[in-house]
Amino acid sequence: MRRWSSVGLVVVIVLLAGARPAQAYIDPGNTSMLVQLVVGGIAALAVLSRRLWQGTVMRLSAIVRAIVPSSSGSVRRQLDR
Repeated sequence: MRRWSSVGLVVVIVLLAGARPAQAYIDPGNTSMLVQLVVGGIAALAVLSRRLWQGTVMRLSAIVRAIVPSSSGSVRRQLDR
């Protein structure tokens, strides 16, 4: 996995090193499209992080319930709060 990230980093550096300044005009339509892309990406990251957090909490609560025996109701009630 690290090899692929190293290769990707080298490719990005090579591409940026050879980049020339663009003599282009960015009109408002393109700007709004870029803003939508950024906002959509942020929203997607928020949804992804929430789903990952919920999954983590569910797994941890299942582990706690498996460790705490069902006969000790008072301990379980304290953990469920």
